[in-house]
Amino acid sequence: MTQRRLWRWCLLTALGCLLAVAPALAQSRHAARGPIRPELVIRVAVDAGLETFTATESFKAVFDSARAPVFGGGIAVLTRPGLFGDIRLSRIRKSGQRVVVLDGTVYPLGVSNTLTITPVEVSAGYRWQRRGWKAHPYLGGGMGWHRVSEMATAATGSDDAPHTFTGFQLIGGLDLPLGRWVAAAGEVRWRTIPGALDHANSVGNALGESNLGGVDVLARVIIGRH
Repeated sequence: MTQRRLWRWCLLTALGCLLAVAPALAQSRHAARGPIRPELVIRVAVDAGLETFTATESFKAVFDSARAPVFGGGIAVLTRPGLFGDIRLSRIRKSGQRVVVLDGTVYPLGVSNTLTITPVEVSAGYRWQRRGWKAHPYLGGGMGWHRVSEMATAATGSDDAPHTFTGFQLIGGLDLPLGRWVAAAGEVRWRTIPGALDHANSVGNALGESNLGGVDVLARVIIGRH
């Protein structure tokens, strides 16, 4: 299976699981209470923030910094008891230069290098909502598929071939309704992608770092009924 087909399969599978599970979650709380009004709420979110990578030394060696801007968005399905399912697509891009590591010393090669990470993440969790509360905390976790590609000015075809890695994430945040259909939220998203940097010729392998995960701090705008 090619990387492109694998990427499409992951996205379609994640979306199918989200749509399949949502109706069951909506009906679970009131199964024995008779007819009720529809419990599902669908919301759309866009976000922007900053990621700090776990592989600090590797990113500093190649990009002079272990932080990068991240932009994303997604769809969430909420049920009245507080359960939610979420699918999110984001993008991280950072430019630096190729390096070689010999005996722990980093030598720049003067070849520009751009790293692009495109995660698709599926999460589920619980959102606390009580009458009289002005803000609503939430916690969750799930699985993600992370497409990683690098482009250099003097790269071979194999250097530029994208790879997809499986990771896991935990999320927590606080959303604040600004009206009936709009809310703002702050979110922290921790992820782990073990083994993604563990290649024979990679900087991460030379510096003893193999995890491509990190911590995102995000500001979100959410559209949908609250």
